[in-house]
Amino acid sequence: MNKVTMQDIADALGISRVTVWKVFNNYPNVSAALRESILVKAKEMGYTKGISELEQTEAERNVSVIVSRPNSAIFWTNIIHRLAQELYLHNINLMYTYMPSKFSKQYKMPHALQGNAIQGV
Repeated sequence: MNKVTMQDIADALGISRVTVWKVFNNYPNVSAALRESILVKAKEMGYTKGISELEQTEAERNVSVIVSRPNSAIFWTNIIHRLAQELYLHNINLMYTYMPSKFSKQYKMPHALQGNAIQGV
């Protein structure tokens, strides 16, 4: 059996060898879905050079969208949902957190936003 090449992987997926090369050299501008399909196909075909390093996932992160006037309109719900889907591809969880628009000095931040549980807002 011949050694599997990047060109073999590209041919099997109907994409360019340059795209496969970008994935194995960690270049940007390759969608998460295409990157994953390239890695899966490479494993299926027995290509192992550098795959273990590429499969190491980033640490999971949490970010929150904070709202003070909840709006259940489908327009905003769809935007938040689509944002959550896109962030998920990058190992980021999106939290929806309500905070009142007016609060007193005794107000405490929601527990979910305290400490190191959240990495962005």
